[in-house]
Amino acid sequence: MMIKKLATIILFCIVHVTQAQSKDSIQISQVLNNQLKAWNDGSIEGFMQGYWKSDELKFITKKGVTLGWQKVFENYKKSFSTKELMGKLLFNVDNISKMTKNTYLVTGKWVVDSKEGPKNGYFSLIFKKVRNEWLIIVDHTF
Repeated sequence: MMIKKLATIILFCIVHVTQAQSKDSIQISQVLNNQLKAWNDGSIEGFMQGYWKSDELKFITKKGVTLGWQKVFENYKKSFSTKELMGKLLFNVDNISKMTKNTYLVTGKWVVDSKEGPKNGYFSLIFKKVRNEWLIIVDHTF
């Protein structure tokens, strides 16, 4: 009888943790979907809502590390000054992995089809729950 109760408790804990992870993954996927929609609507401002609005935000590319939400925003505005230059963005998320209670690693591929021709690459993102909201705190895009 004791073993049956213990097994029931363990099963409950496993199901509860799995449901919590699924809820987090769904919320993170929604952030990415919102970014995709904003980008494809030509809204860099909307796209940036998925990022942590902090001077500690890190954006890493082959050109180096950019620190701070405002600087990342300015770089996007400079590089993609029109909707035509922004093109159409697609994400292919490979994995969403829990790192800690409040952080996840998301990896995948991006593709942009614009008037300058198709471009593609890979990304790894670290999401953190900030004020009950999942936000990108590190973006490594190459």
